[in-house]
Order: sequence, then structure tokens, then C-alpha cells
Amino acid sequence: MRALRFHAAKDLRVEDIPQPTEPAADEVVIENRFAGICGTDLHEYAYGPIFVPKDAATGAVAAQVLGHEYGGTVVKVGRDVTHVKVGDRVSVQPFITPRGGDYYTDRGQFNLSDAMALAGLSWIGGGMAESSLLKGYNVYKLPDQMTDEDAALVEPVAVAVYGVDRGGVKPGDAVLVTGAGPIGLLALLAARAAGAVQLFVSDPNAKRLEIARDIIPDVVVIDPRNQDVGEVIRAAT
Repeated sequence: MRALRFHAAKDLRVEDIPQPTEPAADEVVIENRFAGICGTDLHEYAYGPIFVPKDAATGAVAAQVLGHEYGGTVVKVGRDVTHVKVGDRVSVQPFITPRGGDYYTDRGQFNLSDAMALAGLSWIGGGMAESSLLKGYNVYKLPDQMTDEDAALVEPVAVAVYGVDRGGVKPGDAVLVTGAGPIGLLALLAARAAGAVQLFVSDPNAKRLEIARDIIPDVVVIDPRNQDVGEVIRAAT
């Protein structure tokens, strides 16, 4: 199958690689559909390896198939996987961690585990290939109303929603998001969904501020190069 693989900084190659192996009891194979290009992927390309492992400890070594924001269609399931079946469209949650016996993962703090791997960064496959092998817990069935393109946005949207939840945003709040990149824009949408009535976003990139205003017309945009962020917010609140 065809895959985009990271070999070293500034060295990406579209190559033919073997199809995924048959899934173990707790694994699935999906036919990938759409994959997002995360800022992390760009950092790997420009300066890596960073998250891509330099040894075989996780079973993944360069060259690494990139892509951790993606979804697809289930084509094979292991015998112990019961929440999805062949033909289901799924989104991918890319954390791959031990289940049981790990201090952090037992508490749901998967990102803190020393044994954490990520599909598309430190695993045997990722979204920028025709297919990928994953743990069963990595895939979530999509509602019918969600498109395959939507599936690739579930992971970055979850980042924004989690941040808004941890920030305790509630109805009636005013919220400032610093940075109007993709995650910042999603954070604005998540804050509005949580009930925030006043939204502010600062970014020195005029195009990003324009996009923010197109998405949320009543957002107050701030260019920190020529505006004092604190003064703008104090005047409006």
C-alpha cells in the first residue's frame, strides 16, 4: 500500500509498504479516509525526530507513517472487539497505552504514561497511509450525520473541548483565546458552545483574525502588535 513516511527532518517520502498485519484479539484494521496535518506533523518535518522514536522501544522506528488526526472504515476486527464491526465508519483517538497496571493510564491520564505511543507518530502506522492497524479502543463509531472529513477533525476538536472544560467555561462568561490557528478557532467554537457570551481572540496574523471573524462574526479580534490586549478586554467588559 502507499504511505507518506517520515525519514528525517525535511525528508518525507511516499512509498510502498506492506499492508497491516492481521489484527490481534484486541485490534482492528481500518481503511483510512481523511487525515489532518497537525502542527506536530509540521514540527517533525522541520525539526524532527521529536516524538518519532529514535529506537525500537515502541515497535515503531523511522521511517514513520505520519498522521494522527484521521478516520476511516473498519475492514477487520479482532475477536475481542465488540463495539465496532466491519463496515463501520470510525474516528481515531490516537493514544496507545497499557491498559491495567500503569499508574497513569489506570487513572485516565494517558498523556502522562511513560509507555504512551501515538498512532502516526510513534506507532507502527498512521493516517497518511491507505490502511492502519490500531487497538480496538482507538476507534469510535461515527454517527450517520458525520462525514468522513468530520472524522479527521474529531481529535483536534477534542483538544479544544477538553481545554474549555478544564478552564471551567460556563454560560455568561467572557473568554480570551490567544492564537487564532486551527486549535484556537476550535477553542472559540467550544467556548461559545459552553455558553460564553463574549469572545476575544488575539493573533498577529491578520489573515487568521479575518478567518476567526468569518466563523464567529461577533468575536472581538485583537492584533497584539498594535493593540493592548488587556485594554481592549477591559474596555469591552
